[in-house]
Amino acid sequence: MAKKKHKKKKVTAVKQRNLVALNPLMRKCDTHEKTKKAKRKAEKMNLKRELKKLSFSIWAHISPKHAFA
Repeated sequence: MAKKKHKKKKVTAVKQRNLVALNPLMRKCDTHEKTKKAKRKAEKMNLKRELKKLSFSIWAHISPKHAFA
């Protein structure tokens, strides 16, 4: 019987990837300020906070006797 020759399989080395460099959040490295959305939200929250303080201060000075007279 003749011996069968085995073909050698080519094994290619898989290059390891730098997962930190591929992170999509790392692409935003140039921005050092808040986004427009964050700025708008902060402005809205500050406005609500100021209105709440203002309305509380107005209602705190009105006595309950004269509120519904």
